[in-house]
Amino acid sequence: MQIINPPSFSQTVPVDLGDDSYPIWVEKGLISQVGGLISEQIDSPSKVAIVADTRVAELFGDQMAEGLKPVVNSPIWITVPAGDQNKSIEWFMRVQDALIEHQLDRQSVIIAFGGGVIGDLAGFVASTYMRGIRWIQVPTTLLAQVDASVGGKTAINHSRGKNLIGSFHQPKLVLIDVETLDYLPEREVRCGLVEIIKHGVIMDESLFELVEQNLSDLLSLKTDILIEVIAKSCRNKAWVVENDEKERNLRATLNYGHTFGHAIETLTDYHQCRHGEAVAI
Repeated sequence: MQIINPPSFSQTVPVDLGDDSYPIWVEKGLISQVGGLISEQIDSPSKVAIVADTRVAELFGDQMAEGLKPVVNSPIWITVPAGDQNKSIEWFMRVQDALIEHQLDRQSVIIAFGGGVIGDLAGFVASTYMRGIRWIQVPTTLLAQVDASVGGKTAINHSRGKNLIGSFHQPKLVLIDVETLDYLPEREVRCGLVEIIKHGVIMDESLFELVEQNLSDLLSLKTDILIEVIAKSCRNKAWVVENDEKERNLRATLNYGHTFGHAIETLTDYHQCRHGEAVAI
């Protein structure tokens, strides 16, 4: 078995989709740099709306607001309670109502600031508000960092199934700040590792070995190996997305474990097990 050397403390993963290309930055402390990174990537937004998990807003709201000052002094905050049951048409309309109330226009930007639920919901809102406006992913769970934040899939749930209503709408950039993982319960970290292991199983033996050799350090959130594994997992998914953006064939391989997983989540009303746990089953 090959021993893989520990990586650097910063990684950039390009997602090459022509006019819809964007970078994924993986580093510690990116939230405090968010305004500068946005201004490097896109034209200045007229307004910025942050769709955030309630808990994430409490933990990192001040840091995000300070980091955004190079592009906006008073971002609009829209908080959504945690839980997959809130990835719903009701919350979709509430977020749309807030954008209309605050008069966002086509030069505005939405920031998805939270886990996969927030990314899916905010991305779907961004894809439909005024027929589509720019958005940015700042995922704060390991599961979202290696899966939901990459590839432009957006969706809300229906009573008959998960992610049945949605669209493909690529973000303008993805900022993965591993510092946010310090506040995650170990159960959530393990859920994220399930998606990473899935990538290793279906397409990258070296990633699987890297996780196997460094599992203890990953569970304890050692920065260097964590950044390397996240970036490597994102690089794998980016390659699939580049070759099959709209999931006509190849991208369906990323659904490994998800067919039964989504059914389990739906049948248990999103309360009995986490997404990563359902996929692992």
